Amino acid sequence: MARPSQNLSERITIRLTPEEHARLRRDADIAAVDVTTIARAQLLGAPMPKRKYRRSVDHAKLAEVLLALGRLGTNLNQIAKVANGTGDLARFRDARLLKNLLEEIRDEVRAALAP
Repeated sequence: MARPSQNLSERITIRLTPEEHARLRRDADIAAVDVTTIARAQLLGAPMPKRKYRRSVDHAKLAEVLLALGRLGTNLNQIAKVANGTGDLARFRDARLLKNLLEEIRDEVRAALAP
């Protein structure tokens, strides 16, 4: 397999079925390498790259978590509005604290999803 210092100037193009492409992407994700690295290894019969320790990301599940966090944030805003209107500042402070925590969690999830 080519080393990073080697000149990888030649290119080939192949067409895959959606199932083949999904399998190739899954293999690359498991090995924690890009698709071209795994395809080169498979094409040339080279040993598969050793698996790096990278957690796989379930993007659909994380998107659900972000949606739920957004809904919780909306509810907290409504609680804060009522607390502010009634003058019950203890609830307002609690709602603000929870909202800040939810925003921190949301930002961490977004960072984990960033390419």
